[in-house]
Amino acid sequence: EMQHAGIPITLMDFGLGVISFLSVAFGGLMIGILVGFLSALITKCTSDVRVVEPLAVFGMAYLSYITAELFHWSGIISLIGCGLIQAHYSFKNISEKSYITVKYFIKMSSATSDVIIFLFLGIALIKGPYAWETRFVLWTLIFCLLFRFTGVYVLTWILNRRRVRKVNLQEQFIMAYGGLRGAVGFCLVNMISEDIIKQKQMFVTTTLAVVTFTIFIQGGTIKALVNLLNIDKRKEDTKRLLSEEVNTSIMENIMAGIEIISGKHGQQWFW
Repeated sequence: EMQHAGIPITLMDFGLGVISFLSVAFGGLMIGILVGFLSALITKCTSDVRVVEPLAVFGMAYLSYITAELFHWSGIISLIGCGLIQAHYSFKNISEKSYITVKYFIKMSSATSDVIIFLFLGIALIKGPYAWETRFVLWTLIFCLLFRFTGVYVLTWILNRRRVRKVNLQEQFIMAYGGLRGAVGFCLVNMISEDIIKQKQMFVTTTLAVVTFTIFIQGGTIKALVNLLNIDKRKEDTKRLLSEEVNTSIMENIMAGIEIISGKHGQQWFW
């Protein structure tokens, strides 16, 4: 089916594709970071009108998305960049009530979106039509796993060179193995125009196969692997005494200063 998919792809096409990917990704990220800093400045001026703080946080996040989309850059990556800056700066400026409002609204929206997305995926799995290509499906799964593991191991190797607390091999394996692909890939493949790419159904079928494999096979075995590899699990948060909060805050500031002086990067490096 791929023999008549279109014109032959040249080396220049690959180069243009890489440049396009980098411009879309980094362009969206820069938009998100800039809007995130703007959000931090806005929330510094809301001490007298706390009620608008959640609206300011969500409004600026949406602004980063639509601005990136306006330039045909990645709105999703823009949201990630904006969220990173807001988490470190904007959330420090808003009141506790506003923070709780934002936190639980995001959790509620996330749960609702998950339900809708997987309901849509379930309908698509049953409805069809399918264009199954065994070799294409297998190679797609192999490359998804290969690039996922390569990306995780390379990035953690770079990160571990400057970290005090290293990310060990067991944790790296879990991060790589736990890469579940679903909503974004399925939405993107459904945006393909069948008038331009005649093999759209083959791509849709392959995407559904990857989603099914990662959710049921990888997702179903991840808990057993975490227990088998003795991965440290997050302990339940308990309320601490005021003295413990003060001591923790002092130690974090001291450690941040030591890390700056020593040139080592730990969990306080961002500050």
